[in-house]
Formats: sequence, structure tokens, C-alpha cells
Amino acid sequence: MSLEDYCESLNTRQKIQCCLALITVAMPIWNDFVKVNELKYRDSVVGLNHEIAPDILERGIKAVEIMQRKSILSKLFSVSPLSGSLDEFLEPITAMQDLDWELPYPVAQLFYSVYNLMRFADKKQSHSHKDLAYISMNQSIDALRCSELKSLDEVNAILDLYR
Repeated sequence: MSLEDYCESLNTRQKIQCCLALITVAMPIWNDFVKVNELKYRDSVVGLNHEIAPDILERGIKAVEIMQRKSILSKLFSVSPLSGSLDEFLEPITAMQDLDWELPYPVAQLFYSVYNLMRFADKKQSHSHKDLAYISMNQSIDALRCSELKSLDEVNAILDLYR
């Protein structure tokens, strides 16, 4: 079964839980990177210096977990509990796309994975919402495999937990 078919076979809660599991397993990639690298860049549009908080990914993950626990209540709010966290990702994502902030491939994939999971959990962020969980899973798996943090068998064992 392809990853896309696997993802389609899961319900929304399972997709989010699977993405969270993959991201959590991949977090040493980010943690090791921030220990030895400054999280700064200069944007090429206006030349401003920017600094990224080292805990940005952890806070994004926490926001998704909180939203999962409060999903019934969140339907009552017109503003998503994730909107502040999503906003914090916008400038770094743009900087990555503009090549103003260049990260090693596995680190960038993990960063994008957390961002896309947040967009999926928010459900208001994209017309192609259903594809965002698949994209997040794929990015996490790519980060895990490229960094050699997990083997294909170990990744499949994580996926098996949510079948």
C-alpha cells in the first residue's frame, strides 16, 4: 500500500496522531541542529535580520495536541487556537522558499512537516486540506530516512500502529 493510500485509509484523528508520532520520533534532528546553529537569517526583500525561537517546533506540536484535546470546544471559536502558531511559521517558511534561510535537508523537511500538520489540524488553511496530512507524513519520513535516524522497517512499524 502506498503512503498516500495508507493516509487515505485513516480518519482525521488517526492522521493527526500518526503525524505527531512521526514528528516526535524525528525531533532529535531539530534538537541536534539548534544546539550548534544559530537560527537567524536576513531577508532579501528589505534586509531585516530575523531570529527563530529554538522551541518553535515544540510549540507547534503542543498547539496541535491542545487542539486535539479541545476539538469539540474549538468548533465554537471563530479563531483557530492554531492561528498564532501558524502565523509564527509564515516568515521562516517564506525565508526558506526565498532561500534566505537555508537549512540542511532533513531539518527543513521536519520544519515543513510540523507546519503542514498544523495546517491540516487547523482545517481552514487550504483547499487541498486532505492532502496536508499525507504531505506532513511524507516529509517526516523523508527527514527520518535522510538523516538515517530510522530504517524503513522502523518507520513502517510506526505506521502500523495507526492502521
